[in-house]
Amino acid sequence: MNILLRIATLVLGLGLVIAPPLLMFGMAASMGELEEVDSLARLLAEPLLVGLLLGAGPAFVGLPALVSGPRRPFVRLVAGILMVASILAMALTLIVTLQGRIAPVIGSALAIEVAAFSVFVWPAWSFSANSPLNPDAPASGTPIN
Repeated sequence: MNILLRIATLVLGLGLVIAPPLLMFGMAASMGELEEVDSLARLLAEPLLVGLLLGAGPAFVGLPALVSGPRRPFVRLVAGILMVASILAMALTLIVTLQGRIAPVIGSALAIEVAAFSVFVWPAWSFSANSPLNPDAPASGTPIN
């Protein structure tokens, strides 16, 4: 089950990174604005940043070597913060477009992200400082002199 959730989270993250620039490109092409744009990178830069904000957290969590266990707390913290930002953005979008046709898609993506956060990121807060990977760390609750 964890493997399927990791794969779904990785696919969701990559899809959220790629979707905004592709949708912007499709909209510009359908409206005939591609001829007026002097640089395609300038057109797609902002949607790519939005996509990175929405999809980087799930993409990090989908790669188990980056976020699993007590080995990399900084990457886990960054992935958690990005996932919280993505969850809040999708929840706000879901509230705004509650009766739209995209609501089931956003609701499904939101459910996958909340499940991935609760399974892979949130339990990592309980890792102790004296794990087998760091045997020289002081025991939890003892002051460092």
